[in-house]
Amino acid sequence: MYPKSVLEKLSVPPLPTRKDDAVYRVRAIDYILRCRIDREHNLLIVAFYDREAVANGFQPPTAVLYQSKSEYITRIQFHGTVLWKKSRILHALEIRSDDAICLRPSDEKAVWSFLPDKKIYSFLPAEAHEGDILTLVYRYQTWLIQEKNNKRKKERARKTDQAMALAPALPDAFYRWADKEPLLNSRYMYYQRMNRKEAGCTCTHCKKTSVLPAKDVKHCQPGKCPACGSNIVFKSTGRSHRVWDKGYSAILQTAKNGDFLLRFFEHIRSFCRGWDTPEDNHHECARLFFTGDGAITGAYKYGDSPALGRYGWHPSKDVITGKKTRWKVPVSMYQRDWNDWFQPSFLYPHNVRGMLGRLKLSYSLQKEWCHKTMDVTTAVLQTARYPFAHLLKTEKLDTLSDELYEQSLQLTNFHRTGPLHKCLCVPKELMPVLQKHEISVDALNVVSRLKCPEEEDVAWLKTCRELEAARDLLDYTTFHKIKKYSQQQGVLQRKKDRYYSGQTLTYWRDYLQMAKTLGYDVKKKSVLYPGNVLNEHDKLTQLVQVQYDPVVDQKIKNLYPLLEKEYGFEDNDYLVVPPRDFEDFKEEGATRLHCVCVNKYYYKHIQESSFVFFLRRQKKPDVPFYTIQYSPYDNRISQCQGYRHKSAEQKIEGFMQKWLDYIADKKRLKETAA
Repeated sequence: MYPKSVLEKLSVPPLPTRKDDAVYRVRAIDYILRCRIDREHNLLIVAFYDREAVANGFQPPTAVLYQSKSEYITRIQFHGTVLWKKSRILHALEIRSDDAICLRPSDEKAVWSFLPDKKIYSFLPAEAHEGDILTLVYRYQTWLIQEKNNKRKKERARKTDQAMALAPALPDAFYRWADKEPLLNSRYMYYQRMNRKEAGCTCTHCKKTSVLPAKDVKHCQPGKCPACGSNIVFKSTGRSHRVWDKGYSAILQTAKNGDFLLRFFEHIRSFCRGWDTPEDNHHECARLFFTGDGAITGAYKYGDSPALGRYGWHPSKDVITGKKTRWKVPVSMYQRDWNDWFQPSFLYPHNVRGMLGRLKLSYSLQKEWCHKTMDVTTAVLQTARYPFAHLLKTEKLDTLSDELYEQSLQLTNFHRTGPLHKCLCVPKELMPVLQKHEISVDALNVVSRLKCPEEEDVAWLKTCRELEAARDLLDYTTFHKIKKYSQQQGVLQRKKDRYYSGQTLTYWRDYLQMAKTLGYDVKKKSVLYPGNVLNEHDKLTQLVQVQYDPVVDQKIKNLYPLLEKEYGFEDNDYLVVPPRDFEDFKEEGATRLHCVCVNKYYYKHIQESSFVFFLRRQKKPDVPFYTIQYSPYDNRISQCQGYRHKSAEQKIEGFMQKWLDYIADKKRLKETAA
């Protein structure tokens, strides 16, 4: 589509010379349509003239549609403002049917001649006729949207297929292994009693038939096949119905582009009748590409994908890093857990040793990973990120190990190789202290940044509930000053509020981040260590939310002399003054911690629908005290609020009543003089 500046210069089809038939016709209409084809730019230009506006002498069109062969845009006049909408025509004009328009046959022919032949007619309803012009244009625009979406889907599918082609072939023994590990418990012995003492049994694994004493055979009881020695479950041929068993597995491979690949499989075995051969279905449900250091480069799932318009492989938007979540998929009135990434699975063992060598990990992991179910995704990714993770259990750092594996938390400061204390970036003599206090991942992220951590520091961190904030505050000051300031502010806040939440470090961190955003010198002691961090945090919250507006500022300045002359008032204790500029509003909201600036009361002030005045004490005329919202139409105070929305005291209410009487007397004298 051409730029808006070019479209505005194109001529718009004017109203017909005789417009009485359209304006004063019997059938009620909303718009008069005029159409023309711009051959130079290959555009269909449709002008919409509002019938009531035309009847009142308003000539410009209410809306203009610029339609090309592949794009469209609508320019709308709304209360003197020009709006450009890329929505379809019926949505842009909020029209429901063609009954709301009228047009000439020549305009109708222009629309039909511009649209492509036979491409969009299948979208029209069966009863469509040549009068359904808006419906025709709307359907054509719908067809364009569908064509664009189809192109996007094809491109996404092409990229996905390219990524899937990087997966190597599965080992020949993979499905044979799946029968031994993931589906090991899917082995049954179907029996039928021959007489009171004997039962004929058939094993589903070895397919051999044997005769067992009837007293040793019982429906749904475990046992052992006398022929192959497999652990089985007895099933009566007369009582058993269709049996489904499911197992999960994963295989670690190297992709053709050099990345590493985790492939996840679902194995389903079903028995219709005991003497039939079981049906085995092996379904690959997910693929995860990652680098040698555990960084994910691609995640794909197999299933229905509206984004690709097909049932097959599609990119997954699941959050795999960070804390694990339990994915809930509603099924009718029930809910079930569904998570392919963290599903406990068996890992294919026959290539694990070679893959550990390529990932440069310890070969001792082969015993930990093989021949048992585990969260393969977390185990592989976290071990690739932290090659020392398997040593944490050995060093009795159980909490640290569990948070890395079970919650997928991340370390911010570590080394991949070397002794464990060097990998964790802590002194060697501190390791017993970490074991004693069962240090967590968040606490270790703080300890690893300290130069000389001591046992009391670790003990304090164990009781601290704001470890992430403490870690971030190390960018501004030292750890010991953080502890000292936190304790001082905690005592101060609890004196004022016995139910204080205790989030001192979080408020302090957010305050410093906002101060940095506003350009304050955070190295300055008075800025870095405020007397009351909670109050300063709330002040900067007000300032950050409000952006300077030069137009509003100038209007406030222009309004100040008039308000000072008409409404200025004082007595021995108090005085009322109007705001001088935009900064006065910001300072009032920041120091009083109310919403005069955040809720943009200055707009009502400059529109003169209601005025804002500042109540000051005579002893401190420059210090904010109370803020007044005054309604000039009925000489009424809408609200008067002080610090943190505090209501006015009785003495202040008496002063404000004197001020209102003063304004009323002044208006009465003006009316009498006139």
